Amino acid sequence: MDGSELIPQGFHFSDPETYDGIHEWTEWRERGSVKSLRYYFIDFGLSRRYTTNENVKDVGTWGQDKSFPERSATIPYDPFKTDIYQLGNFILEYSEAHDGLEAFRQIGRAMTRPSPEDRASLAEMLKKVDRLSKWKLRRRVWHKENPFFLHPDLALTEGKTFDLN
Repeated sequence: MDGSELIPQGFHFSDPETYDGIHEWTEWRERGSVKSLRYYFIDFGLSRRYTTNENVKDVGTWGQDKSFPERSATIPYDPFKTDIYQLGNFILEYSEAHDGLEAFRQIGRAMTRPSPEDRASLAEMLKKVDRLSKWKLRRRVWHKENPFFLHPDLALTEGKTFDLN
């Protein structure tokens, strides 16, 4: 996420509670008040730079998510299809752990098909997200095991809820 809209002064790399390593933030905006907030998924632990994005093959068994089926130290695989699998796996795990994200489970399953050739592309998945109704994208989301956990910085009081959408 580009947090510059939420924390205009930014935050210090070694002390994220401050903007300069000494002074606490003086301005913090609520997520819902920032119209153009964007989230980014980057670096699944397999980051490499390629000169092209066509016919790229790589080998390796490293990375945070070691569950991708084509994982091999000797047989080359398409690293971009692996990225799709790993993002889909995150979407699937997150949507299964939270109520209110059921619409994303189908998307996660399409991105985590065992065969890389059968996996949906990111363009296809974006079209599916665009087709979701706005009310599905604006629903409240809560953790199944701890429905009071919304954000580590929010302390909920009994009978009070916060809509973070």
